[in-house]
Amino acid sequence: MYGTSPCGGYPGNLDAHCRLLGQKYCVGGILKAAPDPVTSSIPQYDAKHPIQGHITKDKVARKYLPGYLREAVKPRQTRENAQARPANTGADGYNHAMNPDLSIAFIGGGNMATALATGLADNICPAGNLHVVDPNAAVQDAWRQRGATAAAAPDAALRACKIWLYAVKPQQMREVVAATRSWLQPDTLIISVAAGIRAGTLADWLGEPGAPWQNLVRCMPNTPALVGAGVSGLIALPGVDAAGRALAESLLASVGQVVWVADDAGLDAVTALSGSGPAYVFLFIESLIAGGVAVGLTPDQARQLALGTLAGATKLAEQAAEPPSVLRERVTSKGGTTYAALQVFEQANLRDTVQQAMQAAAQRSRELADEFGQ
Repeated sequence: MYGTSPCGGYPGNLDAHCRLLGQKYCVGGILKAAPDPVTSSIPQYDAKHPIQGHITKDKVARKYLPGYLREAVKPRQTRENAQARPANTGADGYNHAMNPDLSIAFIGGGNMATALATGLADNICPAGNLHVVDPNAAVQDAWRQRGATAAAAPDAALRACKIWLYAVKPQQMREVVAATRSWLQPDTLIISVAAGIRAGTLADWLGEPGAPWQNLVRCMPNTPALVGAGVSGLIALPGVDAAGRALAESLLASVGQVVWVADDAGLDAVTALSGSGPAYVFLFIESLIAGGVAVGLTPDQARQLALGTLAGATKLAEQAAEPPSVLRERVTSKGGTTYAALQVFEQANLRDTVQQAMQAAAQRSRELADEFGQ
C-alpha cells in the first residue's frame, strides 16, 4: 500500500544500515576536528519544554560512534557554552531529557522514517516506544531488530501514540489517512513529511466536516537527513501549542537543521531551495568532476577534489561572519584564474538560471498540491 523499501537498498538490517550511514558521515570530516557546538534551540521553548534542548552540530554523527571515538570529537566546552546550556543538557551537548512516556507512530517505514527514528530512538524516547505501520515485511523486521514494534496495517497501537508521523507517498496519503484516522485521539499530534500535501488538505482529511484537524505540523525535509545532515522546513497549524512545536522540532532536528515558515506557500519556497536543492548540488558536483577530467585529472582525483571543495567552501561560508559574496571576492583576483572562470558563469547568466530553476520548482510544488488535494 505504501510503496516503501527497506533501508533504501542497503544490505542487512536497520542497525547495519545505521552503522553504514554513521561511518560515511564521519568519514566526511567529523573526526578531523572538534568544533564548538552550534545550537539551533529556540529560547522561548527551552525553559518550559526542556525536551527541545540544546542540539549540537555534530550530535547525530557522534551518536553513531563507539565511546572512545565519541570522546575524541566531543564539542569543546567553554565557560560561555556551559552557561548557555539549557537544563537537562550534559557537557557533551546532548539533550538528556528523554521522555519515557512518549510514544511515536511512523506510518510508513521507508528511508526518511528510518533516518528520523534513528535520530530520536533512546534520545527523545525509548526505542521500544516507536511503532511502525508498513506492509513490507522486511521493513517490519528491520524496525523490530531496532527495538520498535511493527504492524503490516493500522492497528489499535496507534491509539496510544502521542505523535503520528506520516511518511508515505503523496498519491497514497488520502487512502492511508482514511485507514488510520479512526484511532486518532483528541491530543494526537500529526506530523507529515509527505511532499505535495498541503497542511489544510491533510487537516480536512483527518478531521470532520467543518472541523479540520488543527494539531498538525507539516514538514519538508531533504535527503541529506539520511546521513544526519538534513535541513527541514516546518509549518504548524493553529492547534499546535508550544509543546507540540517543540516536539516536532526535536524530532526533525535529530536529523539536521530546522527552519519554521509561516504557511504552505513558505513550504513551496522551501521545496524549491532545500527540498530540491540537493539535486542542484549533485548536478554541480557532476559538472565539477567532468570538468576536472576534461582538464587532465583522473576521475578519482576529480571526485575527491570536487567533494572536498564543496564541503570546505560550505563549512567556511557557514562559519564566516562575512556573506558569501565577500568570500567569493576574496578568492577572485581580477585577471586571475578564478576571475576567468566566473566570467564564463556570468556570461551564461548562472544567477538567472538558478532563479528560474527555483521558480519552476516552486510552481510545480503548487501544481502538485492542487492535484493531490482534489
